Amino acid sequence: MTKANSMEKIKSKIEKLLRLSLSDSPHEATNAAQRAIELMEKYNISREDIDKHPIIFKEIEINYARVPGWVRTLYRNIASINGCYMVWKDGIKGEISKSFVRKAKIILIGMKSDIENIDYYVNILIKRIKEKAKEFKKTCNFTDRQMMKSYRMGLVEGCYKLLLKASQTFNENIKNNALVMVDERCARAEKFYKQNHVVRTVATDFVKCICYLRGIEDGSSFSVNRPINEQDTNPLALELKTSENERIKRG
Repeated sequence: MTKANSMEKIKSKIEKLLRLSLSDSPHEATNAAQRAIELMEKYNISREDIDKHPIIFKEIEINYARVPGWVRTLYRNIASINGCYMVWKDGIKGEISKSFVRKAKIILIGMKSDIENIDYYVNILIKRIKEKAKEFKKTCNFTDRQMMKSYRMGLVEGCYKLLLKASQTFNENIKNNALVMVDERCARAEKFYKQNHVVRTVATDFVKCICYLRGIEDGSSFSVNRPINEQDTNPLALELKTSENERIKRG
C-alpha cells in the first residue's frame, strides 16, 4: 500500500468518526470526537484537509407537488449542520387528473460524504416525525391542519437543536486542540451554487402555538443513535440522482 493510499484511508476513517460525533448518545459522540481529534493530531491532518473534495449536486425527487414546510426546513437544518447548501424546486400537479406533471425536488450541494450523512439523519427523522405526529393527533384529537403543521415544525426544531448541540460540542473540542476552528463548507457549497444558478427563496410564517412548543419538546427527545452503516430508505424519495459539477436545469 502506498503512502498516499494509506493517508486516504486515515482521512476516510476520520470522516466516519466526524459523522458519529453527531450521535445523540453523549458517550458515543464524545468517544468518536476524541478519536477523530487524536488521529488529526497524530497525522497532522486539519479539517481543511478532510474537506478537500469536489462539490456535487444531489437531487431527491419527492412525492409532492410542493415541498411541505417541515420537510424543507428539516433538510435545510440538517444540511447546515453537515456543511452543505440546500435548495428546492416545487413540481407541477395536473389540472385534470391527480397525477404529477413534475414532482418536487430537494437539491443538496456539498461534498459526497456530507450529503450521505444528511441522507442518513433525514431518513431516520422523517420516519420519527411522521410517527410522532400520528401519535400526537390521536392523543390530542386535533383535526386542524394548521395545528398539526405547527407540531411538525416543532418536532423539526427540537431534533435540530439536539443535533446542533452535538455538532457544537465537537467544534469546541477542535478549538481546544488548536486545530482548524472554522468550518467553511456551507459557504463554499452556497458560493458554488450561486455562481451557476438563480436562487429562489420563500418566506414562511409558522404559528407559534402550544402545538409548536410541544413539538419542540418532543423532538428534543428523539434518538438517532444507530450504526452509521444501517441505511434507511427515505419514505419520501422516489429517485436519487447524483452528478459531479452538473448544472441543474431550471424548472
